[in-house]
Amino acid sequence: KEAKLDEKAFAAVEVSEWKEFYGDVAEELPPRMPEPLGNAVDITCFVDANHAGNVVTRRSHTGILIFVQNAPIMWFSKKQNTVESSSFGSEFVALRIAKEMIVALRYKLRMFGVPLRG
Repeated sequence: KEAKLDEKAFAAVEVSEWKEFYGDVAEELPPRMPEPLGNAVDITCFVDANHAGNVVTRRSHTGILIFVQNAPIMWFSKKQNTVESSSFGSEFVALRIAKEMIVALRYKLRMFGVPLRG
């Protein structure tokens, strides 16, 4: 018997629900940014960490894939510099690296005049 996923548990959260937590924040746009032309593009990122995957050093491993319009454009795989005591810590380190890569990519695309969705 195949288990079915209850998709109601993944209901979309309205942006207004996050305003109380984050306030009225906006993305910082680069100075002298050209006017975006053309169709907006989507950026998708997948991140994972292998907690304490190295049995000798107990270091975790980070894996990141970044797609623009469903085409892989950046990938990253590296042993983490720190030894984390939990899988939450190693995943958080991986997310920090992915966030920095996405911010840099968004900056580059904006400076090329590519419109971004989201």
